[in-house]
Amino acid sequence: MLLAFTALWLVRHHLNTFYPPKIRLVLSILRGLTLVLLALLLLDMKITGTRMQKQDPALAIVWDLSRSMRYAGGPTFSPADFLQSDAYRHLRREFRVDHIAGMRSPEILTESELRRSPLEENFTDCGKLLRYAEARAVYGQAILISDGQSYLGESLEAIRLSKDMRVHSLRVGAAATGGAPLLRGVRLPDPLFRGDSAEAVWTLHNDLSEPFSGLIAITEGEKEIFRETVDLPAGRMREFATLLAPEHEGPQVWRWHFIDGDDKILLGTRSATVRPSRIRVLCDDDPADRDLAMVATVLGREERIELFRRESWEREHPDETPDLLIQIWHPQQQPLLYRDIPAILFYREKGDAYTPAADLRISEYRPYLMFTPDPAENETYWRQLPPLHAAPYSGEGRTLVSTSSGQPVIVEDLTNRRIIIPAAGLWRWQLAAYRKPWEGAYGHLILGLVRDILSADGTGIISFDKDEYTATQYFPLQFSLGVRDPCRFRDVSARISISLLDTALNELRRIDPPLNAAIHEAFTLADSGAYVLSAQLFANGQTVDRDTARVRIFANDQESAMQGCDTGALIMLSSRHGGVSFSLAEADSLRAHVRGEKTWVRVTRSFEARKAWGFYLLMFLMMCADWILRKRNGGI
Repeated sequence: MLLAFTALWLVRHHLNTFYPPKIRLVLSILRGLTLVLLALLLLDMKITGTRMQKQDPALAIVWDLSRSMRYAGGPTFSPADFLQSDAYRHLRREFRVDHIAGMRSPEILTESELRRSPLEENFTDCGKLLRYAEARAVYGQAILISDGQSYLGESLEAIRLSKDMRVHSLRVGAAATGGAPLLRGVRLPDPLFRGDSAEAVWTLHNDLSEPFSGLIAITEGEKEIFRETVDLPAGRMREFATLLAPEHEGPQVWRWHFIDGDDKILLGTRSATVRPSRIRVLCDDDPADRDLAMVATVLGREERIELFRRESWEREHPDETPDLLIQIWHPQQQPLLYRDIPAILFYREKGDAYTPAADLRISEYRPYLMFTPDPAENETYWRQLPPLHAAPYSGEGRTLVSTSSGQPVIVEDLTNRRIIIPAAGLWRWQLAAYRKPWEGAYGHLILGLVRDILSADGTGIISFDKDEYTATQYFPLQFSLGVRDPCRFRDVSARISISLLDTALNELRRIDPPLNAAIHEAFTLADSGAYVLSAQLFANGQTVDRDTARVRIFANDQESAMQGCDTGALIMLSSRHGGVSFSLAEADSLRAHVRGEKTWVRVTRSFEARKAWGFYLLMFLMMCADWILRKRNGGI
């Protein structure tokens, strides 16, 4: 309506013969333009314009502002040293320059912000800065100004950026030097038998500021069993698996060496006891006992087990100890035949101290307590087992199975490498199982007990390789978790969960790695202080075992420890990405290599009419001009 009334007003004045023709024409033009502007404003129209414009190529200058740059460049070094150089002024004339900095959260800084930025970042991750520049997808070239000491994230030697971005580097400081890697997380098979091939898992950690390449050898006694050239990027780890086939019984020592010319640098040693090719089990049935008789029957069928009675053992091996002892035991009435060896002990009391036990409770699951992978079906089997007679026992160990009244039935004493059974009547589980769904449960239990206690090393089924770990802020916390004989869990649904907790036991992070004999993982922490590592093993939804370790994270001192320039890393980075590398003193040499051509680009600009304040001003001025013309020509 408003536009219609305005249009009628325009036509009326245009037909008015009071004004001269020229004045009427000017008034018509002014009022027509005013009408067009008013229409644009009232209809909320968007105005779009396109034009071609010549544009400078984009260049990213990536800044390492970590503390190590103060040591590499000297106490007076600052970003202003480069910003005031002729080389930088030349780049500014040819390129649109963006300055990228900030290891924690990369961002684009202005020159003034960069000049005020101190070299105070307390960790270095140049790969993160380069990835940020690559992700913007506007830079054809980038210049990294760094000392090359990038020990977090992607290493400069390994990073692969887009082929569309050339990377040059300016080196700050003199070259750095290094040494040998660290041996970590060695896991030897246990038990280890003479003549058998078994896999040892071990890890090398290059904690140096430059790549490592060298010859690593492993010796078993005087025999060399491994020799290989190993290449490790700076700050990285690599896991190895080596087959062991020990030829002799008894204690054996394996040594890891770094071969440096004629020198052999010892990296570490590990030792283990090599057992005979068959497991020698002494089953002492004096006094006679039905449980021991049934155990001997089950074990006698196993090819890997050589079974001895007390008389035959003392006659054939008078000065030796068996691999496993099974006997009737009581601390006062029936002492141990051998100490400090794995043992399965049937605890016995005299008289009428035994109580019937038909309802058994599992406190902590072990693989030998799982007769079937289905938890509900396994619980049904346990309810169908014949009753036992439990003896009162209050000795050392962790109760795994107990009666409904709390009397122990199976006790695990890993410190002394013993499994204690203070109950009589387990032999009925074998005889009563004929054509029952749980047939084979007794053999599964006994063989599982033997396998479990032979592989015990004083720790649980799972155990961290250290009681306490220490690491540096922002630096990976490397840890290893050992799993004793993971093959036992092949027929059950098992998983490992590792959590990082604070001192109030609140979970900060969690990982669920694959179940292997040796698990190597890492957490990177941004805050120093005390923490707790907690690992749990679950099988069929039940907790089987757990272990914890203390963690201490110190403030990052790598920026002061890793002094000097990693020249090789920067040269490799630039050459891989089609660039060049110069020292900061040679910055003027960049002119011959860092060149760019201006390009024509189509620039499109659009805006909303009602937000263009110039339109309101123009409309006001045209209305003022209209009024002045009318007043000067006798109008109103």
